[in-house]
Amino acid sequence: MLQVTFLLDYIGQLERGEKRPSLNALFVLAKTCRMLPSEVLKVVEERMASTSTHR
Repeated sequence: MLQVTFLLDYIGQLERGEKRPSLNALFVLAKTCRMLPSEVLKVVEERMASTSTHR
């Protein structure tokens, strides 16, 4: 079983757009959430589109 601990500061930095996860981190995060990496990206894409003022 894969056990991963993301530091709360790191997660916060990701949420605020201060850091960008590596491809490996995306895969680990997706697996931890029992999702496919493509599903995680789709959620991010949808949220970015809904908050974008450029569209």
